[in-house]
Amino acid sequence: AITLFNQEGVHSVSIRTIAQEVGISPGNFSYHFKNKQVLIRYFYHNTYQEIHHKIDHVLQHESGLFRLNRVLEEILAFTEQYQFFFRDIVDIFRMCPDLRQAFVQDYEQFKVYYLNMFRYFVQSGWMKKPSVPEEWNNLVHHIWTATIFAPAHRDILPEGSSFQKSDYSIVQIWSFIKPRMTEEGLVAWEKMHAVNTVAKSLSQWI
Repeated sequence: AITLFNQEGVHSVSIRTIAQEVGISPGNFSYHFKNKQVLIRYFYHNTYQEIHHKIDHVLQHESGLFRLNRVLEEILAFTEQYQFFFRDIVDIFRMCPDLRQAFVQDYEQFKVYYLNMFRYFVQSGWMKKPSVPEEWNNLVHHIWTATIFAPAHRDILPEGSSFQKSDYSIVQIWSFIKPRMTEEGLVAWEKMHAVNTVAKSLSQWI
């Protein structure tokens, strides 16, 4: 179902088509998932548990600026694996209105991840304190938008555009953050850049 949704879009794929792909009858499939809405809800709740688990693992095992970079990599891999959800998000919310509230709650959880990392960067001397409280909230929203809607972003850009590169969202995000970094933070950035393959790919942009 994930493969078909990613290829064709949620509206274009029926339960019959999924059952046919699996090699079972539509009735047998419907025994497990009554309709497409039930299937999408199942995907949503399980996949978001998966990404939260991965982020928690990163936060426990990574340090320095690598902590943020690895979180971004995990989120972008997640949006790529389940790209149908982020491309068809408006249609999905029309089909499953209850998921909108769940999505808002997950957004709030992502905000906590990022805000805690920024506080950690400030305490480490790598990032300046915000001049106004709203500054960090705006930064978090930019980061969330750049990651969550990366698949849709790539789809609507001209084919072959440099902005379609898979790492471009990370480029965008570091370009938001670097002006807010201290001299010590920029030194830490250069050290990460020297050893991290994703960071290396950003040098032409940032």
